[in-house]
Amino acid sequence: MRMQLWGKMSLSSLIIGNPYMSPVNQRTTTYRLGKALTVVDDYNMDQIAALKRRCETAVSANVSTAGDMCT
Repeated sequence: MRMQLWGKMSLSSLIIGNPYMSPVNQRTTTYRLGKALTVVDDYNMDQIAALKRRCETAVSANVSTAGDMCT
């Protein structure tokens, strides 16, 4: 059974996903809240980029032990 939504877009072709299923995305985007609250400024972005690279490297090496490096 196909349901029509907004004209020609059918629900059978709709994809809904959760971007936070990835540990890297979940753990490396938390700085955005601090930036929105003006707690984190551009001065801190180099440090945040280094931590993000460290997390991505740890996840690519071994996913099961990368949790400590990404927190």
